[in-house]
Amino acid sequence: MKGLIIALQFMTRLPMPRVTASAQDFARSMRCFPVVGLILGALIAAACGAGARIDPWVGALLGLIAWVGLTGALHLDGLGDMADAAGAAHKDRDRLRAVLSDPHVGSFGVVAIALQLIAKLVLL
Repeated sequence: MKGLIIALQFMTRLPMPRVTASAQDFARSMRCFPVVGLILGALIAAACGAGARIDPWVGALLGLIAWVGLTGALHLDGLGDMADAAGAAHKDRDRLRAVLSDPHVGSFGVVAIALQLIAKLVLL
């Protein structure tokens, strides 16, 4: 159970009880990552289903909002960072490292995040 709580704390914004975890506890919690995916999938499907009673697009939008909200946009942040780094990679390795260490989102990151959100909305 501790592994599932650690996995949920790491991968979601769901309120969880506080637990102290060592590096070994975190490593063991990775076994629970698929369960976290099932939980997220069920919650997102419920949001889609609730909104789909009004309109399919409303269902897709509610599902997308739930997806981003439940995960804390962790996946979007990583995508934006990688897109910015890929856009800067043509200069040199030092520029690439500087972009990766910059906490701000650049134009490549914004475009990648927007395109991903649009694609998810359409696919939902």
